[in-house]
Amino acid sequence: MTAGESKAELLAGSGTLARAMDPAALERALAGAGLASSPGPGGARLVDAGAEAVGRARRPSG
Repeated sequence: MTAGESKAELLAGSGTLARAMDPAALERALAGAGLASSPGPGGARLVDAGAEAVGRARRPSG
């Protein structure tokens, strides 16, 4: 992904766009779950995984 990509170009790729109130915590949770991600628009993360895997990574443990 590059800064010049349009929303349509971003959405044409594979993966899941994930957002959180705490972007740093999101990045840590994804990395902790072994999910590769890259910066997305507006502080989001573009994750190389499906929505279910991203949701599981973000779910509090316990």
